[in-house]
Amino acid sequence: MDIVFQDKSGITLITLSGRCEGFDYLNLQQKIDAKITSGETYFAFDLSDVDYISSTSLATICAYLSECEEHNGGIVFIGAQNKVLSILECLKITTIIPNLANFNQALAYLNQINDSLSSN
Repeated sequence: MDIVFQDKSGITLITLSGRCEGFDYLNLQQKIDAKITSGETYFAFDLSDVDYISSTSLATICAYLSECEEHNGGIVFIGAQNKVLSILECLKITTIIPNLANFNQALAYLNQINDSLSSN
């Protein structure tokens, strides 16, 4: 699995590609921990080039959702295709973390979370 982190419009865009195997989660976890420690709470995971994602990798991502929400942030997926999308839907992960078509939709979704919190 390849992992690329980019800071884009106040969101951490994490582009994953290839096969996300069970043993890849530690590398992913360490990098996300560093981002959260630095105060980042908005994450978009680009899954458009992921061929397979293990339940361990998904559990790692899902575990951060509540931590992000506690700090008024959020997580979205971008572009999950066929097999990966089937896994997300079968596990009902898309009911808590939406799969959006592109980064602009992810930006709008995460900004909406921020806007709704600011108005309260």
